[in-house]
Amino acid sequence: MSIKVFNFKKCFNIKTKNKIGKIATIFTFTTIIIFISLPRNHDAKAPEKGDPSSGSSIERKLDSALQMLANLLKRLKSLEDKVDKIEKEREQNLKPPSSEGAGVCAIQVASFRTDSEAAEKTRELNASEELKKRGLQGRWIRADVPGKGVWHRVLVESFESKMEADHQKSKLIKAGVIGADSLVTDFGVPR
Repeated sequence: MSIKVFNFKKCFNIKTKNKIGKIATIFTFTTIIIFISLPRNHDAKAPEKGDPSSGSSIERKLDSALQMLANLLKRLKSLEDKVDKIEKEREQNLKPPSSEGAGVCAIQVASFRTDSEAAEKTRELNASEELKKRGLQGRWIRADVPGKGVWHRVLVESFESKMEADHQKSKLIKAGVIGADSLVTDFGVPR
């Protein structure tokens, strides 16, 4: 068996969404090249069972390797789909709300170091029947806090006045949707 090494970036114009797709593509091409490079003897008699010189052990190993490759590619595709889903959620959460009917205040419910924690809390808030019933929506924003670094603030928005935000805050606390440490703020809300 001969294995040829290629510079895939030069040989193939690989256009995938992320590194997982590129790795899977390169791995697939490598396996195909190895498979094609295997010696074939089409004129030979069928090997006898247990004959160590037969190619059957190589073929079994290759079949096993190809099966492992197929399973790996399925897992990589699943991971790629998860990455795509997370990227779409991040894009949605980073978009500012429309300025139509936007208020000037919001309730900060939580603040996290990672955007994944903020996204999870936002999903949890938006799944709340109490928020839906009141016509409110949660979202998170990225904030560069001087001296503290990047934080991801989870907000319930938006309210026309601080008084309205305080009123809704107390009702949401009583309903158990948000914690008592939530605060009314005007940052992150378009004016």
